[in-house]
Amino acid sequence: MWSITEEGEENRRSAVLLSLMASLLYGSQFVVIKTGIGDIDPLLFGAMTSAIGGLVAL
Repeated sequence: MWSITEEGEENRRSAVLLSLMASLLYGSQFVVIKTGIGDIDPLLFGAMTSAIGGLVAL
């Protein structure tokens, strides 16, 4: 009765991959911020993170 099509399996793999990538990005954020604040001026660091976020959003 319930069957998984190839398209459904591909969508599931894509969803799992995207979830893993999001977890990796959010999880590494603390390390990047802690390192960046120690080495770079906070105003410059904020500008850089905003610029990178804007590029990713495009």
